[in-house]
Amino acid sequence: MIQVQKLPTAPAILRNRGQRTTDEYKAAYNEDPVSYQQGGKKFEFDSSLYGAKSVKKALKKAQHSKCCFCEAKIDHV
Repeated sequence: MIQVQKLPTAPAILRNRGQRTTDEYKAAYNEDPVSYQQGGKKFEFDSSLYGAKSVKKALKKAQHSKCCFCEAKIDHV
């Protein structure tokens, strides 16, 4: 497994919209944790947020352009 070099600053989209989304998810969970724990409610993955080009670029840099699991060069996949 490769060592991930965490960047000193997260991409702007994660610092702004990502933080708001996290706060909303935490509030929703705190209102009804049992529903989330039992699978009645789930969080939606927002690909426009977590799949943003700036996020992908930061992850690619932090992971040396490799998959964090198998270490395959991600540019080849």
